[in-house]
Amino acid sequence: MLLERDRLARANEINTLELLERLTTNEACVKMWVALERRSYAADAPEFDDGLWVLAFLAGVAEALSLPRHQSASSADRKNIAERLRKISDEISRIFAAYDLDFNLVQLNGAVFDGLYVFEDFGESNQARIAAAGDSLLPASDLVRNILQRSIEQVETVAHAKQGANADAVRFIRLMAKRNQLVYGEVLNAVIATATNALYGTAYADSDVRNLLIRASRVKGLQS
Repeated sequence: MLLERDRLARANEINTLELLERLTTNEACVKMWVALERRSYAADAPEFDDGLWVLAFLAGVAEALSLPRHQSASSADRKNIAERLRKISDEISRIFAAYDLDFNLVQLNGAVFDGLYVFEDFGESNQARIAAAGDSLLPASDLVRNILQRSIEQVETVAHAKQGANADAVRFIRLMAKRNQLVYGEVLNAVIATATNALYGTAYADSDVRNLLIRASRVKGLQS
């Protein structure tokens, strides 16, 4: 960890450095980092250990700590937001259809055209080339609908935690469980318990984390 501390200090990454300090305060934290290192590329090739696996974990922790505002909104507010987004989506679809405002987006990766373009803005010859190449066209109405639908899903699938002294800690546990499952293929209850205790002053054991996640319907199936 000394090397990572030095790198963060030189890069003036004060917030990340402070987070690292909070997660290296006791023997349990040492064991946590050892467990994470065993699951990183550093375990197989220590000579190529650049510490990025440490920064990746810290980034995941920081993300779980810094929740977007919709996740702290009340159930009534989230319901209202979702309903408003649905109305906006329906209204845009109706306007696009009624006034022929829809258009197509196409992703090109050529020497001249490289990026996202409006298909209808091209001349006939370029449109023909794009069609002949089989490049997929995405209707703008579909893109807008998908963006709004994702926002609705984000609002409606908040990782709920019971209100109380440990509400933030419980929410952190659930988010880290999802993150660890994606990154490591397992939840790592002991790692989550240690990080939670270091950051929130709790006293969870790995069995507490396991039981909490079992009770949480939204994270069923995450247990390794």
